[in-house]
Amino acid sequence: KALLASLGDEVLEAVVARPLPKLAANTITEPKRLREEVASIRAQGYAVSFEETNTGAWGIAVPIFAGDGAGLASIGVAAPISRHSQTVERAALRALRSARERAAVILGYER
Repeated sequence: KALLASLGDEVLEAVVARPLPKLAANTITEPKRLREEVASIRAQGYAVSFEETNTGAWGIAVPIFAGDGAGLASIGVAAPISRHSQTVERAALRALRSARERAAVILGYER
């Protein structure tokens, strides 16, 4: 979702134009709901998932942007839901943001 949110509306609309297969209990399969989720991700700068792709797993991810601001990739962490807490989520987000900045430097996309 982090990468999808960074790729722009044209890509998002191409994705929601096709069926969204249910992968796990909380997979987003409704185009309207996915559009709302992407808008939220764009506003906050990261994506969180709870059993959307894998049963029993949660994840958090941030996009990596190219120098022109276009989405290039994403980096994330996934773990068992039993290991989730707000403290762990905040720590993972800090680590991911730091990794994104290092990746941008390595790739030559410094801000």
